[in-house]
Amino acid sequence: MTRRTSIPQALPAPDSPPIGAGRAPSKPARPKPRELERAEQVAVIKWADGNAQLKWPELALLHSVPNGGDRNFIVACKLKGEGLRRGVPDLHLPVARGGYHSLWIEMKAGAGKPKKHQEWWIARLRDEGHFVAVCWDRHAAINTIADYLEGKLTKSERSLK
Repeated sequence: MTRRTSIPQALPAPDSPPIGAGRAPSKPARPKPRELERAEQVAVIKWADGNAQLKWPELALLHSVPNGGDRNFIVACKLKGEGLRRGVPDLHLPVARGGYHSLWIEMKAGAGKPKKHQEWWIARLRDEGHFVAVCWDRHAAINTIADYLEGKLTKSERSLK
């Protein structure tokens, strides 16, 4: 039986500066746009699940479409086989109002803009009679949902872009 011994780690000399000294402090990592979008979307769902349902019980139908996010290859393949489609807007409220079949919201953060596959879905959904909005923060999304449910967005209005 062989005996394993650990190799001792070299220690800095007693008069040397501590490890990492002299380096500039690292900057906190900037959140990625997807993380910012996620935070805004979570805030919209919390609003809808909260007191807003007292005014609009239909908000119980508001749900997300889990298209984004990091997944391992096997899970991604399974979801694609089950019908997950790239580019579908983030939030869906399947409630008819103002001549529209339902409301779809694509959340964006910062200077983000819809990608080509998202633009394709937005155009198709609009062609099929759905109201589709691209919202850059929770306030825009909440105001869009409220206006939609109050019937302020009618077929004569153009979908927000």
